[in-house]
Amino acid sequence: MALKLGSFFDSFDEWVKLGMIIHYETNGSDEGLELFDKLSQTFDKYDEVQAVSKQYYTCKYTKSNAIKIGSLYKWFYDAFPEEKMTSFLTKNNEYMTTKEKFEKLVFMLNNPVCFVIEDENSIQMVKLNELKIWAKGKFPKINTIDEEGKNKKKDFIDLWLKIPNHRTKDEMKFDPKMIEDNKYNMYKGSVYSVGDSKLDETENIFFKLLKHVSNDPVVYEYFKCWISHIVKTPYKKTNVAIILYSMVGGVGKNAITDALCKLFKNYSGHIENIDDITKNLNSHLTNKLFIYGDEINANAKKVSDKLKQVITRPTQNLEKKWIDSIEIDDYSNYIFTTNNENCFKIEEGDRRLLMVKCPDKALEKEDYKAFYNYINDPNNICDLYNYFLTYDNSKYEIGVDRVIMTAYKKQLAYENTPAYTEMFYKEPGLFAGNCISSTHLMDMAKDYAKKNYLSSNFTMTMFGTQTKALFTDYVKRNNGTKYDFRNLSPTKFKEHLYKKNKDYYLYVNNLESDYVPKFEEKVVEKDDVNPLDEV
Repeated sequence: MALKLGSFFDSFDEWVKLGMIIHYETNGSDEGLELFDKLSQTFDKYDEVQAVSKQYYTCKYTKSNAIKIGSLYKWFYDAFPEEKMTSFLTKNNEYMTTKEKFEKLVFMLNNPVCFVIEDENSIQMVKLNELKIWAKGKFPKINTIDEEGKNKKKDFIDLWLKIPNHRTKDEMKFDPKMIEDNKYNMYKGSVYSVGDSKLDETENIFFKLLKHVSNDPVVYEYFKCWISHIVKTPYKKTNVAIILYSMVGGVGKNAITDALCKLFKNYSGHIENIDDITKNLNSHLTNKLFIYGDEINANAKKVSDKLKQVITRPTQNLEKKWIDSIEIDDYSNYIFTTNNENCFKIEEGDRRLLMVKCPDKALEKEDYKAFYNYINDPNNICDLYNYFLTYDNSKYEIGVDRVIMTAYKKQLAYENTPAYTEMFYKEPGLFAGNCISSTHLMDMAKDYAKKNYLSSNFTMTMFGTQTKALFTDYVKRNNGTKYDFRNLSPTKFKEHLYKKNKDYYLYVNNLESDYVPKFEEKVVEKDDVNPLDEV
C-alpha cells in the first residue's frame, strides 16, 4: 500500500507517520527499521539510512496516541476507493464462487477489445452493454457493504466489472496444433476419444452410401483419403472442394454431408447460399474444419474466382458488427451439393475442385431411415472417427497432388471452353486456306459467341494470348498480326487441332475417347472429274 501511495510520503510529516506505524506494529525491532529504510528509498526525498534510523528510533507515542496500521489503510482507500471493494470481495466466498463459475464462460479480450462468451460450444464477441444484458439474472446478487457501512445486494456483473484481475486473453486464434500461450484457442480438439475401431468397411452402412454417391472406385478411394486427411491433420487444409452433383434428388448427397457434420462436431458450418462466402460479418463460417453448401445454383459461376481463394486461403477475417475484425488461420474444407449440372465454372488445369457425378437413382425410404439411425448414434461416429484416424491415406497426398480428373469434370471443362477456341474446332472450314488479321478473327469470335449464346466477355489480350498458343507456327507479324492458314487444307487444319488437344477434338466431334481419326487428303482420280467442273 505504501509503495502504491508513492508521492503521498514526499511530505515529511506523512513520512514520519509511516515510520511511527512501522515502529509500533513491529515493536521497534531492527526488522522494522530495515522495512522503513527500503520503503524510504523509493521516495524522492530519501536521505540515507542514518536519517531514517534517527527518525525511527526517536519515535515517541503512547498507546492512546499511537499511529497504527489502520491509518495506512485509510490513506490508501481514500486514494484508491475501488481497492476497498476488491479487498472485501476477495474475502467474500459467495462472490469468489460466482466469479469462478462466471469466468469459465466469460473472459476479456485485449485484441480486439471486447468480452467473449463461451456458450454451448460456441463463442460470442460482445461489447460491454451486451455482456450486461446477457449476465443479468443468470448469476445471484452478492451481499456487499456500501459507503455508509450498510449491507446491500448488488448484481454480480456490476461488481465484476469494477474489480481488476479478470480472466483475460491477448487475442483469439483457431489452431488445431493446440500450441499453449495466452491466446484463446477456439479449437478444443475432437469430441471423440481415440481408441480402436471395430468397423468393417465392406459391411458398414456409411461406406456403402459413400461408395454409392462416389459412383466410381477411384473417386471413392480419393473421398476416403480426403476425409482421413482432415481427421488426421486438421491443421492442414485439403485445398480441394468436393462437388456432388445428381440430376435427381434423394440419392444420398446430403446424407453424407450430415454424417460429416457429426464427424466434425463443433467444427462444421453451413452455407445456405454460395454468395455467403463473399460476405462480411461471417463469424458463423470461421473456426471450422468442414463447411458444406447444398442446392448450389448457377450463381456459383459468378463467384468462381472468390471460391478458388476461399478453398486454399491460409487465413480469414473474423468479423462481427461493432467489433474490429481480426485475422485468424483458416483450416476450412468444403463440400457442395447441387442438382444443377453446370453451376460451377471449370477451367482447364483446375486443381481445386473434385467434380463427382452421383448416380441418378434415389435411395429407398428404408435406406435413409437406416442410415440416419446409424449416424445419430455417437458411438458409431466415434467408430468412424477412429477408422479415419488410422486409415492409410498415403495413396493421395491431399492438398499437394493435383486433384483427380473425372469424366464429369472433363465434360464441364470442355463446355466452359472459350467461344473463340470452340469456334476453331467446330467450324474449321472458315479458316483453312485463308489469311486473317487478328482484329477480324476477334470480330468473328464475338459474332460466334453471340450466335451460340456463349460468353463474349473476353479481351483482345486474352484472345490473342490463347489463339497464338494454339497456332504458334501460323502467326505472321507484318503490318499487324495475321494468322496465315493459306497452306492448310481443311483436313490439315483439323489434324493440327487434333494434335493440340486430342480429347477436346474428340468431344467436339462426338467421338469415342479411344477413337483415332485418320487425316487423309481425298485423292481425286482424273477419270472421275467432270469436264464441265474443270471449265
